[in-house]
Amino acid sequence: MPIRYNPPGRAALGGAVELIAAGDTQGDPAHAAALALVAAHVDAAFYLARYADVAAAGADALEHYWRTGWREGRDPNPWFHTADYLRANPDVRAAGVNPLWHFIAQGRHEGRSLRPAGGTWRAALDRLVPAAERPAPWTALPDAPVLDAAALAALLAAGCGTARGLVVALSHDRYPEVPGGTQLLVADEQRKFNGDNAVYLHLSPVAARLGLAPASPEPHWLNVILDGTTHGIATAGAATVALGRLPAELPRILVVHALHGHRPEAVAALARALRPAAAFYWVHDYGAACGNPRLLRNDIAFCHAPPPDSMACRVCIHGDDRNSHLQRMRTLFEAVPFDVVAPSPLALAQWQSAVALPARSLRVHPHARLDPLPAHAADDGGPARVAFIGQAIDAKGWGSFQELVAAARDLAGLRLFQFASPAELVPLDGVAAVPAETSAREPFGMTRALADHRIDLVLALSPYPETFGYAAHEALAAGADLVALAAAGNIADLVRRSGRGVVLEDTAAVLAFFTTAAAEAHVRGMRATGRQPAALVHCGSTATIVPDGGPAPITADPDLHLRIAGTRLDGVQRDGVWRFALPAPRRGGAHDVRLRSRHFLPLWDSASAADRRRLGVAVDTLRLDGAPVPPGDPRRTGGWHAAEDRWQWTDGDAGIATGAAAVLEVTLVPMARYWRAPLFAA
Repeated sequence: MPIRYNPPGRAALGGAVELIAAGDTQGDPAHAAALALVAAHVDAAFYLARYADVAAAGADALEHYWRTGWREGRDPNPWFHTADYLRANPDVRAAGVNPLWHFIAQGRHEGRSLRPAGGTWRAALDRLVPAAERPAPWTALPDAPVLDAAALAALLAAGCGTARGLVVALSHDRYPEVPGGTQLLVADEQRKFNGDNAVYLHLSPVAARLGLAPASPEPHWLNVILDGTTHGIATAGAATVALGRLPAELPRILVVHALHGHRPEAVAALARALRPAAAFYWVHDYGAACGNPRLLRNDIAFCHAPPPDSMACRVCIHGDDRNSHLQRMRTLFEAVPFDVVAPSPLALAQWQSAVALPARSLRVHPHARLDPLPAHAADDGGPARVAFIGQAIDAKGWGSFQELVAAARDLAGLRLFQFASPAELVPLDGVAAVPAETSAREPFGMTRALADHRIDLVLALSPYPETFGYAAHEALAAGADLVALAAAGNIADLVRRSGRGVVLEDTAAVLAFFTTAAAEAHVRGMRATGRQPAALVHCGSTATIVPDGGPAPITADPDLHLRIAGTRLDGVQRDGVWRFALPAPRRGGAHDVRLRSRHFLPLWDSASAADRRRLGVAVDTLRLDGAPVPPGDPRRTGGWHAAEDRWQWTDGDAGIATGAAAVLEVTLVPMARYWRAPLFAA
């Protein structure tokens, strides 16, 4: 196709075309117009994280990409691959124009391909970079405090004073800040452990990697997050020393959610210092078997984890390191007796098939469940609304979605959407881009967005066996059906079990489903019977694992107690009244008395809940030496919610100014049930 410089909006851009081709000039109005057009699609955080040399030079990401980055083959965001676009469009390359500008201003209107001929696989092969050569970007927070062993030990001591136990969890990023299903599940686990008065220490690598961090004598830096708050960074050695100083009587467990970017040797040393009562390894992916956690040969096709010395591994970009990877993982599993936990039976079976590692036990524990809600009445018809949700990457079926976009360009019966976080939205003609994400701050953000847009079908086109498929559960909760590939593991099983959608063999079958009107017929049937939404209930991951024969993870017991000067004080409960004998305050002083209990967050247990408060206990009456302390009394200090009817909720840690009183009496309204952590049961 010969290049044509007559895109819509040509007059507004003025001489930008010639400027871009000839070399821009600062201050030219056309330069400003063209730069503004591109600016919205250059992800500065992504660019500076991927290209450490640009960050080290203090360069502006937009200016760098605009002037030189594209000429060096650098990518401006996760979805636009500079080299792919230039290979797919040699006339653009010959013209010497910025490829991102060309696509945004003109190429997408002409139906230009983002990838060269040969489809998704060819493009992925062309982009392959050996694992050893992939950048490990520095992802520390700006001016992050550095915690040495003493500072980290002090932080833990302050948090663990009257705690039921300590959880040390490892994963691959700072989960409170990053949108995604795994991150949300870690946040849910943290909150449920916290709700049972357990402290949650999370460690993630500062340098992000797809596979394991190389063994090295250099310090290995970790992000330190305690109970959802980031405190700084520390070396793995400092964390190991600090954990070794914990009091022997404090119960503790170790949870591994992901080892991407971690050193297994450092994890083994940390476990020796921690001395956990139990250690859990979660099968969120197949990272134990290979540096590619999805087991995609050359990042393309599921490989079934062949022997590391096989020809199948020799032709894969991840194969060179696989023997070393497996040996390092085996050494870790031999040092730490892990209880291996998978979120689905298929994930556990696939993990066992992919890697033979010693384990103390194997179990299945789902991350969430779907509780059916009343069906919605049939809507007003119109085109079938079809959505791709999440990252625009081939491992999630983005290439197949692009093929569908091209094939469905003239189909009036379909309307296509992409739902993703703002940084991951891709401008494609014919596709409505909707900003939406799942995160610790918005745990039901994606489900609500899908429901608000009345999406009928969600594409789940992963070419490898997903272990759980959180996004697929979000889609069903919103009332949508799924279009899944047979290779998509638990997602395909979810469709078969629920009867909510179709399972198709490959991309060709997906295209046929939509272009032969089969999809429209399926949607008409859905609408005729009414949409079937569900409440997506999070199950707490490790926080709700019940040892064999142990107690149920739900309790009405609030574990009400006082914390005074860092010491736990239990009372006597009789006929619904808790009575605490208060120690005499020091001369001239007063106690800092905290009324503590289990707590919960309603939002995390129901997609329709609007209550974002952390709720502890509903206090009916509060008395000091028999005299009432009513709501609004200044002696009820921080940690109290607004009074309601005849009770006032605490947040699980409420202050009381007791003065010289000798007795505190508390009467509760028994209206709460709490998640409890059976692993820390007394």
